[in-house]
Amino acid sequence: MDMTFSAEYEALRSEIHAFLGDNAELVAELSDQSRTSGLQYVPRFPEFAALAVAAGYYGRNMPRRYGGAERPYDAIAALIIREEFGQAGLPDALPGMGPRLLAPTLLAHGNDWQKEVFLPPTMAMKLHWCQGYSEPEAGSDLASLCTRAELDGDEWVINGQKVWTTGAQHADYMFCLCRTEPGALRHEGISYIIIDMKQPGVEVRPLRQLTGDSEFNEVFLTDARAPLAHLVGQRGAGWKVAMTTLGHERASMGAGDGTYGRQVEALWTRACTPDADGLRAIDDAGVARDLCQLEARAAANQFTQYRILSQAAAGQGTRTVSIMSKLVGSEIFQDIARCHAQMAATDLLETPAGFRLGSVPGNPAAWNALYLRSLGYAIAGGTSNIQRRLVAERGLGLPR
Repeated sequence: MDMTFSAEYEALRSEIHAFLGDNAELVAELSDQSRTSGLQYVPRFPEFAALAVAAGYYGRNMPRRYGGAERPYDAIAALIIREEFGQAGLPDALPGMGPRLLAPTLLAHGNDWQKEVFLPPTMAMKLHWCQGYSEPEAGSDLASLCTRAELDGDEWVINGQKVWTTGAQHADYMFCLCRTEPGALRHEGISYIIIDMKQPGVEVRPLRQLTGDSEFNEVFLTDARAPLAHLVGQRGAGWKVAMTTLGHERASMGAGDGTYGRQVEALWTRACTPDADGLRAIDDAGVARDLCQLEARAAANQFTQYRILSQAAAGQGTRTVSIMSKLVGSEIFQDIARCHAQMAATDLLETPAGFRLGSVPGNPAAWNALYLRSLGYAIAGGTSNIQRRLVAERGLGLPR
C-alpha cells in the first residue's frame, strides 16, 4: 500500500500549517479551552470557525448559501484537515450536535424552508442543538420510544421524556423522535420533529456525572408545541431520517485524527518518568506489555481509518468498516484510560469537571476524569453489542 500523499495534498497540509500559524494566538487559546469546554460555547470560537469556513476547512460539504465552504467531497483532504487540526488540539469540523448531526441530516431530508431557516445560523454557531432520542425505556432499543406528538391544527403537541440529552441546558432547539402513528409498526410510526427548547412545557434537569459535571440531562416535555413545518421528512417516516443522523454520529467517533496515538504517547511519557521514590512504571513487565499492545492497536485503528479513506475516495461503501472502527475505537479508548488508572493508582476522586474525551491529558487529575468518562463511551452512538449485531447482520450476512 502506498501511504504517501501526492504533491497536491502535501501542499494542502502546508497551507493548513500556514493558516494555523497565522492565527497562532487564537488557536493556542482555543486549544487550551478545548480540554475542558465544548468549544461551541466558547465566545471566541465562532470567530475562528468563520475563518476556517472561509479558508475551506470547516463546512466543506455544505453549500455557501447555508453557511458552508461548498467544496467538492474529498476524503483525503478531509483526513489531512482532521490530522492537522487534531494535532493543534482543535476539532476537524464545526463542533456540536447542530453542525455535526442536524446539518447533514437537514441537507439530506429537510425541505427548502427548513434549510434556509436553520442551517445558516447553525453553521455560524449561533444556534445550539440537542438530540432527543434516548428515553428511560428506550436506549439501545430506540424503536420502543414512547414520546408522542399529536397534531392540533397546524401544531404538534408533544408529551414525553428524553434522557442522556447532551447539552440540553445550552440548546435552542432539539431534533426529536416522537411517535405520531400509535397503531403503526414500531419503526413506521416515528416522526422527526424540531422542538423549540425555550418554550413553556420544556423542562431540563441536569444529570450529575462521576466527574462532577453535568453534560447530560433529562428533558421533560409537557404539552410542548412545534409548528407542523418543523416535521423533517415524511410523517411516520422519521426512522430513516434518524438513521442518517446516527450514521454521522458514529462516523465522528472513530478518532481518525490520531487522538489515540497521542494519548498512548502521553502514557509512554508518564510510564518512563520516575516518581518521587525514583520508580518508573515502565519497569513493570505488565505495564510495558500493555503499552506495547495499546500502541499497536492505536496504529491498527489509524490504518483502518486509512482503509476507510481509500474506500471512500474510490466511491466504495464504508458503512460496515466504519461501524467496526467505532466499536474497536471505543474499546481502545477505554483501555487507554484503564491503563493509566492502573499504572498511576491515583485518587480517582481528584478530577477536574468537564474534561473532554478527545483531549490528551496533561496531569493525573485529568487522566482520572478521562478514565471515569470512558466507562460510558461504549454506549455513546449505540452500544457495542448493537454495533456487533450490525456488523454480523449487514456486514457478514448472518441471520438475526
